[in-house]
Amino acid sequence: MTNNIRPVDHMTLSDVNDELQILEYIATNTREGLTADDRRFLEKLLERQEVLRKQDFSNAECAEFARRAIRAHASDKANAKGQKYDPNPAYCDLPDFLGDLLHFCRKHNIDFDLALASARGIFTAEVAEEGGAP
Repeated sequence: MTNNIRPVDHMTLSDVNDELQILEYIATNTREGLTADDRRFLEKLLERQEVLRKQDFSNAECAEFARRAIRAHASDKANAKGQKYDPNPAYCDLPDFLGDLLHFCRKHNIDFDLALASARGIFTAEVAEEGGAP
């Protein structure tokens, strides 16, 4: 039986997907299959997954996701060099992150300028939806 002590309504989409994989494994690879509790848990997980997939994030939340990604990238690079990450000045991390995204796009034959133009369109629409909120 899976660990369903944690309330489903506080799970992230990643948490939900991890739990769904566990249940799928149990259902397909064990003789007993899913218990009644597992099936109820599965229903709650699927409902939560649907809610999270439809959820829109605020511009502030999107900015926070970006900050975390940039910081994680800079921290990973510092660790790879055996250095401690210094978040000051943080504005130096963005150009390095963007530069590495250019390397990624080149390696995978992705048109960075086209992706950036698409991102600008999404950004403009999201800012308009929130009346110019950052």
